[in-house]
Order: sequence, then structure tokens, then C-alpha cells
Amino acid sequence: MYLLDTNTVINFLDASMPAPAMAFMGAVVKNNANISVITKMEALGYSLNKTAEEKAMWAFISGCQVLGIGKIL
Repeated sequence: MYLLDTNTVINFLDASMPAPAMAFMGAVVKNNANISVITKMEALGYSLNKTAEEKAMWAFISGCQVLGIGKIL
């Protein structure tokens, strides 16, 4: 199980990672992506420039299991 960090989510959606990292993240997201509720809030608070970016962020988040604080500690 992987718990993804906010910067990792943003960089993955921006495709600003090196190719091997993008491939690894693609596999993680496809199989079992987990984010914390804090990552969800931070990612949605990230300055999105376009409607398409906002839709991509919501689509990504909806495909993840969002873990509450108690499940992480």
C-alpha cells in the first residue's frame, strides 16, 4: 500500500516527473492509490489554472482511497 504525498500527486498530474517515476506512479495509481484527507485538502487548494486541471484533480481523488487521520497514525 502506498500513501501518496500532495507534491507527488500534483507532479504526477502535471506530468512533471521523469519517465521512470511517471511509469511507477501510473502503476501505483492503477493498483492502489491512497491519499490522506490532508493531501486531498492540499491538492484541492492547489492553484489550478484551468477547468481541465480541476477536473483531472477531482477524477484522481475520486479514484483514490482517502484515509482519515486515525487510519494513518
